[in-house]
Amino acid sequence: MSDVVDIDAARQARRLRLSPSIEKPSAADLAKVIRQSERFAQDAGGGLYVYRNGVYRPDGAETVRRLAQQILELNGREQKWSSRLANETAEYVRVKAPQLWERPPLDTLNLRDGLLDVATRAIRPHSPEFLSTIQLPVEYHPEALATKWLSFIKAVFPIDAVQAGLPWAIVAWLMLPILKFQKALLLIGGGGTGKSTFLKVLSVFLGVENCSHLSLWGHRRGEIQVRADAGQAAEHVRGLAGGRP
Repeated sequence: MSDVVDIDAARQARRLRLSPSIEKPSAADLAKVIRQSERFAQDAGGGLYVYRNGVYRPDGAETVRRLAQQILELNGREQKWSSRLANETAEYVRVKAPQLWERPPLDTLNLRDGLLDVATRAIRPHSPEFLSTIQLPVEYHPEALATKWLSFIKAVFPIDAVQAGLPWAIVAWLMLPILKFQKALLLIGGGGTGKSTFLKVLSVFLGVENCSHLSLWGHRRGEIQVRADAGQAAEHVRGLAGGRP
């Protein structure tokens, strides 16, 4: 185990090597080294994202500041570190970073094990060129049989809805950023009929970080809350039938 750690440390040191001729590293010098080892993108509001495990994550600026400090320490320039230099490096990286897509393409799903072509079902490796912050936390196994899910669906959905494939259509609509329907899904039933379980399964399948959970009741005078969360795959609204959630 220690050999693996030593190898990783050596690789990290090589990636973060400054030219010996640079006595006083600038933000541009640090950004150049960082961009050789990491991929970044920015959103419409100027937030910096870093590419991790096939998807862009929102801790890009903190990643740059941490790497800037590591570069200076590994190259014997730790006395040159300052919060101003770290922030300037983050801004330098941001300005040169590409823009994230407003929404992912409809023909590709970003999954934990790769990018799935919706039409051909072919899966290809992740790529930082796929400028999205959405990744479903599931893997593609076409041979898998969801027997427990099927049993649950048959137990809680009306038979005509099951025969029409509605439960699977709901999941499919939420997997992709399809906006043309402009519909809301209302689950009706008494307590213990599977509504909350269905929503929980959806949240886990889509990724909790890709969903927002809202209450129909506002915090003031009972008005309805309205909130638009960019990059959300699903929005769950609760509390319609007269009682608070």
